[in-house]
Amino acid sequence: MENPVKEQVKKIPNRPGVYIYRNASGEVIYVGKAKSLRKRVQNYFHSPRALPFNVRYLIDEIASLEFIITGSEMEALILECNLIKKHRPKYNINLKDDKKYPFIAITINDSYPRVFFTRKIVRDGPLYFGPFTSARAVRRTIKSIQTLFPIRNCKGPRPGKSASTPCLNFHLERCLAPCVGEVREEEYRRMIDQVILFLKGRHQDLIQHFERRMWDYSRQEDFEKAARVRDQITALKHMIEEQKISLDEEMDLDIIASAHKEEIACIELFSTRGGKMVARDHFLLEGVKGVEERVYLSSFLKLHYQETPFVPQEILVSTDIEDRELIEQWLTQERGSRVRVSVPLKGEKKRLMEMAAENAYYDL
Repeated sequence: MENPVKEQVKKIPNRPGVYIYRNASGEVIYVGKAKSLRKRVQNYFHSPRALPFNVRYLIDEIASLEFIITGSEMEALILECNLIKKHRPKYNINLKDDKKYPFIAITINDSYPRVFFTRKIVRDGPLYFGPFTSARAVRRTIKSIQTLFPIRNCKGPRPGKSASTPCLNFHLERCLAPCVGEVREEEYRRMIDQVILFLKGRHQDLIQHFERRMWDYSRQEDFEKAARVRDQITALKHMIEEQKISLDEEMDLDIIASAHKEEIACIELFSTRGGKMVARDHFLLEGVKGVEERVYLSSFLKLHYQETPFVPQEILVSTDIEDRELIEQWLTQERGSRVRVSVPLKGEKKRLMEMAAENAYYDL
């Protein structure tokens, strides 16, 4: 029997936008975007063999069609991402389990910001770093920050529970006690700036800053503070030594490789910040049976960078992806400066890509 949606196709405009397929129960089963809605939707019914394997079977399930016209293909891409996240359609590629990944948050809008673990992102709120796939890695990183920097860990926008007595952390030299006025806001803010440098992987900048402070204290014959800063330098250098992988270029870079088996693909993500490896995570995608790597990697980039508040200046992928130029434009808009998506062909970047691919194979 002829699909009733075919009649609707004739009325679709030749404009960029998003199309939505629903089944007989009204459930959203597929969301797609197109530069030309009419041409793209016509392909489903005129050339089904040209469709990705994972969507060929949806044609028999389509009971109704909706479309949303957008001002540009870029707007269509962003809307597509939002709708896939909202509906998790069965014929779209999705992150398996779609769990809420952990982030490190810094409450930069507070007078005395704090650093904490969270799985919830509030737009125009804290500054976020992540996502991480391991909650243990997030807690370990926060513990490292608290070792290096005496920041408050009390909850709420205002520090401390008492206006007169600092907590035990102050006496253990783990907090500067802003709750009782032991530190000026400007000085505390400078320390938060250092925490941000640490999370961005700008460790050499941080070491140079610590060394200048140490020598300043020494010249002032404040040897107790100089020794404290020296211990910070030693702890930071020890953490850097544990990050054995590094690049000559001090840049922010994500390396993304994959391996797949039947309907599941494992995406391996290496993150370098300031040229140093700061995170290694893996994600599982479902619904990739018969789908080309270039297609499901493109889907992953859209799913992942829609969730993470930080976009690096370069993203390396194991193969050239579908909609690469459009995704570059979108990520450039998100970052506020140029973002490149490319395939490494030689050198250290290619070696890291091979390492990521090997890890993806074993994580799968």
